[in-house]
Amino acid sequence: MKTTAVVLAFIILSCNQPFDPRGPVDTHLVVFSVLSTDRNTQFVSVTTPLLPSSFGTSEFYSTDASVSDAIVTILGPGESYRLSDTILHRPSTSEFKFPLRLYAANLFTPRYGTKYVLSVDSKSRGVASTSVVLPEKPTLYMTSRAYFRLLQPYQYHSDSLFEFGMKLSTVAKGYIARLFLVFDVLNGTHWERIRVQLPVSVGDSTYSILFPQYPGLSECTTSDAFLVTWKIGYLKSIFKDIAQRGYAANSFRQVVFEVVQVESNLYSYCLASRVDRDPRSIRLEQPLYPRITGGSYGVVGGYTLDSLVFYPDGK
Repeated sequence: MKTTAVVLAFIILSCNQPFDPRGPVDTHLVVFSVLSTDRNTQFVSVTTPLLPSSFGTSEFYSTDASVSDAIVTILGPGESYRLSDTILHRPSTSEFKFPLRLYAANLFTPRYGTKYVLSVDSKSRGVASTSVVLPEKPTLYMTSRAYFRLLQPYQYHSDSLFEFGMKLSTVAKGYIARLFLVFDVLNGTHWERIRVQLPVSVGDSTYSILFPQYPGLSECTTSDAFLVTWKIGYLKSIFKDIAQRGYAANSFRQVVFEVVQVESNLYSYCLASRVDRDPRSIRLEQPLYPRITGGSYGVVGGYTLDSLVFYPDGK
């Protein structure tokens, strides 16, 4: 009888204990940065995990989790940058109620094929360090078939193919290859320059551009040169669309073949974030936030952006 009373008392006391499935907060650093060759200012985000006091989401939008006492440096061969603590005002405060705190390196454009070490030292949150290697400059070229078909596209059937080629860096893990058409249009009394990306598909056998599909991030599977292909039909559809927009005049000026090379850190992060590949499961072997040296989380990656420009009118 006494045993039953003790068990019953234990159950009653246990029911009064609040249950919180969130667990303790690990006070590590969370560091994000993407270095790129197409701008001369680089940014680093340094934050810490946030545990709201309730299960609502409002605190995520009203509480600033950025780390303000960090010393952030980027080191490369023969160069060193100490990043400045920078406050950027958001264009809208409808969601996040606080300004954006970033660490910035001005007048710094990463060099192709170069290794950079990013270090974060915070008195309140500890230290973190990692490195990234930018891909070497790629080789981009235009095939003779693309040259003739872009000069006179209406002489070819809509199913006709044309190609641009590239040889990527051995450091690149992924790439995005895009093709843009550039027009000068007379909008009222002012000339404007616009560019339209060429689709690779629209999901059916037509060449309508109402629901275009564009190239995404692809894995680099070869160190040799290879071709990427488009169809003349999508080119004609864009010409038709520009003509129907009501501009007083328009002129087809350029074709821009643009290639983004992504190194392994950023590629792995993008791949882990693509839940469309497996939307009904959580990939524990592919964490969304890869670990950084020092037990911290985040990703420090990089990409290069290069382009080849063709002038159909020779100018």
